[in-house]
Amino acid sequence: MAHTGEMARRARSMVIAALVGIVATACFSAPAPCACQPPEPDWAALPPPQPEPPLPAGHYPVVVHDCASTVSEEKTSHSDRFADVHAISINRADESAPSAADVYLHATQRPLVLVLTDRTSMSWRLHADPGVRIALVVMSTDMWHELDTDGLTQVDEPRITDQDDWPELSDPALAALAGTPPSSRTHCGTASLFSIRAGP
Repeated sequence: MAHTGEMARRARSMVIAALVGIVATACFSAPAPCACQPPEPDWAALPPPQPEPPLPAGHYPVVVHDCASTVSEEKTSHSDRFADVHAISINRADESAPSAADVYLHATQRPLVLVLTDRTSMSWRLHADPGVRIALVVMSTDMWHELDTDGLTQVDEPRITDQDDWPELSDPALAALAGTPPSSRTHCGTASLFSIRAGP
């Protein structure tokens, strides 16, 4: 019986080791946050939203108010689209603390699709004027992230998806926009305050 008990203990040890290996493999390969990543940030501890500065002169639809480096901008005209797709990306790969980015939305001629990309834990806080139409918000990150819509008090709540699920949306018009060049693409290494305005 002692021999049988020893075999049972070894079997349990092998099962536990196998489970640990499975969990570790899944943790490092899964796209969603899991046990190997830091715990979800305390979003309530982030600083309050920043007020929007006056908009500078210019016609580029996305304004970066506080970029700490060079702003990369690219604009493509799509007159046949029902919505304007604006892609904003922030590269804070060297920062571990969670951050917040405020995006102020002004009324545009067509609905907005926002593609928000970051490389650290980020709370994207949207603020909108009356009349703004947000067709979709696409979140593109492997880290913890939050979409704060408290600033959308006078507009409809947007539909939210991630980059992988965008082409599979049930709305064919929105799904067709996935994988196509955006109306504008804006990148800054470190920034936290943006505005989107009507183009020319």
